[in-house]
Amino acid sequence: MRLYSLVLSTLAATLLLSGCAPVTGSVPPDLANTRWLVEDLEGRGVIDRVQSTLEFGERGAVAGNLACNRFTTSYEQSGPGLRFGLVAATRRMCPEAVMDQEQRFNAVLGNTRGALVKEPYLYLIDERGATIARLIRHVPEEAGERTADPG
Repeated sequence: MRLYSLVLSTLAATLLLSGCAPVTGSVPPDLANTRWLVEDLEGRGVIDRVQSTLEFGERGAVAGNLACNRFTTSYEQSGPGLRFGLVAATRRMCPEAVMDQEQRFNAVLGNTRGALVKEPYLYLIDERGATIARLIRHVPEEAGERTADPG
């Protein structure tokens, strides 16, 4: 009976940890002047048409959209290590589902300890090495490619 319990608990732990398997990729290059769109937060996806974004600036500045509110913070990048500072955000209210996504993204930023790039994706990694967010590179439209305003 004891052996059965040991085998069962080992199997359960293996299955649990396999869901948190680390992503393989390369150490991100300097993230300055790159833009990213969140596609997944903690394996729960995101709401269609509600954009959570990261826009890395120069000198450790980052800004974006949490879901409902714009934010700004700082970041430190060293090799695969990546950390965000405290977030300052506007204080608009949105529908409950949008606010939930915003709170999850804010928590992900606070829990980020590293990053990996596997083009076109940026993966944010927590202290256990688990992927907590997947973002896709956002390439802004060139001025000449924009559609004309019909009005």
